[in-house]
Amino acid sequence: MKKLLLIPIASMLAYGAPVWKPLFNGTAFDPEWKIVGDKKYWSIDPTDSSIAGYSETRNPEATMLFTKATFDQFTVKYSYRLKAGCSGFFFRAKEAAASPYVVGCQIEAKFDGGLKEFGSLYCHPSPGWVRETDPKFVAYAARAPEVYQDVILTVKNPSVYVNTNGKQAIGGGTASQAAGGKASWAYADNSGSAAPGVFGLQIHEQQPKMDIHFKNIMILTGCGDKQSAKYDGDFVTGFPEQPAVYQDNGSCVGTSLESKGKTDLRPYIGRFEVDAGKSSLEIRYPGKHSLDIIDLHGKTVFSGSAATGYKYHFSRPLKAGIYFAKLSANGSVSASKIVVP
Repeated sequence: MKKLLLIPIASMLAYGAPVWKPLFNGTAFDPEWKIVGDKKYWSIDPTDSSIAGYSETRNPEATMLFTKATFDQFTVKYSYRLKAGCSGFFFRAKEAAASPYVVGCQIEAKFDGGLKEFGSLYCHPSPGWVRETDPKFVAYAARAPEVYQDVILTVKNPSVYVNTNGKQAIGGGTASQAAGGKASWAYADNSGSAAPGVFGLQIHEQQPKMDIHFKNIMILTGCGDKQSAKYDGDFVTGFPEQPAVYQDNGSCVGTSLESKGKTDLRPYIGRFEVDAGKSSLEIRYPGKHSLDIIDLHGKTVFSGSAATGYKYHFSRPLKAGIYFAKLSANGSVSASKIVVP
């Protein structure tokens, strides 16, 4: 019999649908971003509110655009259009004193008559390539260079996952890897990415011409876990191989499921168990009560009630993830968090 973890929580969390929160306001780099290196190469394109990195002639040094905030575990998405040069999206990165002004790992973006190294992971100054997709992955997943490419990046301890245009570049299953994708990568294997860091957009040095646009840079938010100010979700909606990590969007305290009443009912919530694929939860409250099992999106996946203590059996097993067992009785409401590995 497998017994799963129940974590009591003193103050219930509110629930809301996941939201993609913009990391760039589309009008100004300050106060969220800063340029390191020559500022003349960066601008904001008013036609689509994108960040434009451009140089008509060879740029002698790299230049970086960094977030001022640092990030640990996250799911972030962005779109980019690359017509010339070499660029990339850095994560868990650090600012450096000299060109190329960055230490860390990036999702590579390179143009050489077409898109190259599409969805690959490269770490500077070492060890270089940590996950390099097969050239055939370009044909499998890339759009024409004249249009935007969509990228989703998840750092979920201990691994990195990358989705490009709906295709899994890093961290996919057999089908993705057969098309040129690669397995997920353990970011802690590289000292430059072992600690939380910033996001960074790059204009690579010594490019004969540079033409890169980034837009719709967003981080996935939702209800936070009060223990860590964020929680791990299941998978990004619509992307079954791309794990999701939600940042606290600030709406997670004190509304729809706030504890109330004079009685703390948590001691009456027993162990959540799985035996031969069947799930059960024992409620020991000696009177009339109701039980709801709620997922992190606020959806009630089970409801039941009884006149006294009762062992509830769930006809459908819960998928791996985090849920709340909400017990209501005699005007009081309490809950415990269920972690299903």
